Formats: sequence, C-alpha cells, structure tokens
Amino acid sequence: MVETTSKENSGVYFDHDNNSFAEQSGWVGKDDGLLVFDKNNNGKIDDGSELFGNNTILSNGNKAANGFEALKDLDSNNDGKIDNQDTNFNNLKFGKTKTLMAN
Repeated sequence: MVETTSKENSGVYFDHDNNSFAEQSGWVGKDDGLLVFDKNNNGKIDDGSELFGNNTILSNGNKAANGFEALKDLDSNNDGKIDNQDTNFNNLKFGKTKTLMAN
C-alpha cells in the first residue's frame, strides 16, 4: 500500500504545474516512490512535467489528459508496451521521495 501525506504535514514544496514556483504539496510517504520520467536526464525531477499526469507535455506539445496518456506517449515503437526497445526507456526511474525532488 502506498502511503500519502497531506500538504500540511509533508514538508514538501514542488512545482506541479511547471510555472517555476514550488507550491506546498501533499506527497507519498517516506518509504514509497513514484514512477517518473527524467526527460532532461539530470537525475532530478524538476517539475510536474516529469511526473505522469495532466501536467506532462506529450511529444506533440500538448498536455496529457492523465498519467496513462503520458505513459503511453513513451511507447515510441507503438508495440503497446514500454520496454528497452523504446527511445526514452532509460529515462524512466522509480524515484524514492528523498532523492526525487529538485529542491
């Protein structure tokens, strides 16, 4: 089970909407992590565009409707799965919360 914390108790500030401003945020528990896409390969999750959700920018330049659409966009060879045959597979990470955030 994934644990979550409220924004009042998380101590986390994160730029979910890619506006260069980190807002106080709810988050996953300290022993949990998130599937993330380190699109600039800097080892950090800089903002919500590197999470799978409605702030992910798709390859066509539009925002994803949800995380499933964002993940599907990484299926570069259109075989219905994400694996090492896809261009950006190596940029997928499972980030633990303490090492995940850019700030």
